[in-house]
Amino acid sequence: MLYRLSYPSTFAEKKIHHSGQAEINPNNLIIQLFEIDEVLIPLLIAAMKKVKMNFKAVIWDYDGTLIDTSQKNFNVTRKIIEFVTDNPAEYYDCMKALDNYNAANSQAHNWRYLYKNFFHFSEDQIDMIGKLWTQFQLEDNTEITFFPNLINVLKLSVQIPHGIVSQNSRQIILETLKDNDLDTYFQSIIGYEEVDLQRQKPHPEGLIRCIEDLGIQSGKIVYIGDHETDIRTAENAEIEFKKQKKNIEISTIAAYYGNHDDPALWKVKPDYIAHEIKDIITILQKDE
Repeated sequence: MLYRLSYPSTFAEKKIHHSGQAEINPNNLIIQLFEIDEVLIPLLIAAMKKVKMNFKAVIWDYDGTLIDTSQKNFNVTRKIIEFVTDNPAEYYDCMKALDNYNAANSQAHNWRYLYKNFFHFSEDQIDMIGKLWTQFQLEDNTEITFFPNLINVLKLSVQIPHGIVSQNSRQIILETLKDNDLDTYFQSIIGYEEVDLQRQKPHPEGLIRCIEDLGIQSGKIVYIGDHETDIRTAENAEIEFKKQKKNIEISTIAAYYGNHDDPALWKVKPDYIAHEIKDIITILQKDE
């Protein structure tokens, strides 16, 4: 059986011995694992454990980064709007189609901004919607799927801790991870309930709390998100760490594989762009 490993400028093939062992040079490994036989993954994981990652932790956004929830969130928002207003959701332009909803989300820097500026709700109404979100999410049965090859990225970076900082519900995130046997890969999950309703992204509180939960005192971490707000959140967290005289550097990756707009058009630019989820492994190994 043959498998192929990709190096920066060359390809190399290795043969698995009858003993089941393979000689893998993990240095500067850029893995073509996403098209190979699953039986090889354990060998690659063993090799990757020897690879020095350039970050002490990986923190992910959830919606549009780990999982495609756009249709589910659209359906849930429709139900909440109709519950709160007693009007058809289509009364609002951004609810007439999924594309409209996605476009509104791209323009809104957080969920409070969305409801205030696209639905013209009061602060009290927005607070109520925040409290309804988890309930309506749990009651909705829209199918959602994790992005392809996510599990391989998690397995191949298991030597460093992972966290999630999201404006979705921690309960929803945790239950979804458990249903897909992914919960053990994440050591901290910060949802919107864990942060004051007035300090949602791009306020850095959630990201800072996740970093603290992961026990990171100094060094480089990376935050991955599909929205410009995620990049702003990381920037704001880094500013706060500098005020506290903490030597924590936050790099950012735009999850373009799950995005509805081009990160190149964002005012605040990410450090890296992942066009496919497998690009993340390459970025984690980059020599700065």
